[in-house]
Amino acid sequence: MRLAITISILFIAQFIFGQDFSSDKNILKIEKLNSPKEKAIAYNTVTENAWQMGALKEGLEYSERGLKIAKENGFKSIESELHNNRGVTYDYLNQYPNALKHYFAALAIQEKLDDPAMKAKVLGNIGLIYGYQNANEKAISYHTRALKISQSINDESGLSIALNNLAIAQVQMGKYDEAVENYLACIEIDTKANNIEGLGDDYNNIALLYMDKKDYKTSLEYLEKSLEIRIAVNNLGTLAITYGNLGELYYKLSNFERAEGLFLKAI
Repeated sequence: MRLAITISILFIAQFIFGQDFSSDKNILKIEKLNSPKEKAIAYNTVTENAWQMGALKEGLEYSERGLKIAKENGFKSIESELHNNRGVTYDYLNQYPNALKHYFAALAIQEKLDDPAMKAKVLGNIGLIYGYQNANEKAISYHTRALKISQSINDESGLSIALNNLAIAQVQMGKYDEAVENYLACIEIDTKANNIEGLGDDYNNIALLYMDKKDYKTSLEYLEKSLEIRIAVNNLGTLAITYGNLGELYYKLSNFERAEGLFLKAI
């Protein structure tokens, strides 16, 4: 979401999410806004909040409506953000071809805009999908592009994200030493910036590295740190991921009862 959003829009976003997550009620509130731009921004806001809360069906509905308004009115920056958030929603649904479709649509718009931070975010998201598909060289290519952009604009948050994403691909390629170095750099950056959600990602991801190396004690230590953060910030999507990872760890430790309970929490 852009900093240029007016106070009225921020207030609207707050009262929308003060209610329940019923699609119809939220849509009715957004449709009462005064201008198409306000509506497009609000749909982008609720789309992002929806996937963070695990309300993926609603996220797709909101982003579809927002994209229609943005396209009809030529709101290119908002359209790009909506494509990106719709891509994240499909990512969470494991629908990777649809996620890539919207990420590339967002990137095509970003190539014509002057918003390097957003462009880096989209490049990173594309890299993540290629990583899920084990196309690790492609993944590293996109993450490296994102890293260079973040470095060029001194964006510490973007730099941490890019390093984290690079490390994920390096782990999949068995390059553990390089990955550990990048994860520890992320932890240092996010600790200095007090980026709590970023630290939750860092701890979760470095835990997976140690799980892959069968260092289950270290993996558990980092997963417990990640879980503590994700419970505190109440991001249900990422919280489910950490519960699932803890379940996998306990399964590997043959603690099947504990693993089952954690898998159920992840659902």
